[in-house]
Amino acid sequence: MATKFNSAIVQTLRKELETAVADIEKRHGLKISFGTIRYEGEEFRCKLTANSGATAASVATGVDPKWINALKRHGFKFGLVPADIGKEITVPGNSFQPKKYTIVGLRPRASFKVVGQLVDSKSGRLAALDHMVVVKALGR
Repeated sequence: MATKFNSAIVQTLRKELETAVADIEKRHGLKISFGTIRYEGEEFRCKLTANSGATAASVATGVDPKWINALKRHGFKFGLVPADIGKEITVPGNSFQPKKYTIVGLRPRASFKVVGQLVDSKSGRLAALDHMVVVKALGR
């Protein structure tokens, strides 16, 4: 009997697909992601993207390798150097509580250009940071 897809089934399938490709990511050093899943009746489709430029660390942390390469290539324009990748900085947070971030990359065309990973977060949450705040936190 054919299954008619609905939102609950598609969400379950997405989780199963992500779990299934996790092993492939580890074995081949890829970063695989699924786009929006569209479904209608007995059919669903989605875009699958595999990035071969991912390192083992980027697959584990969720950091896009393009951000790392962008910092290496364009960081000088914003007062950053390649050696800044992985440095911990403290920036002002809400309610005057400073937050610690690890610099993981750069998005040169974005308003908040520097990508930081929250140090104290168990989920490894990423945040967009203003490059001027980061440069000041680095003491430059």
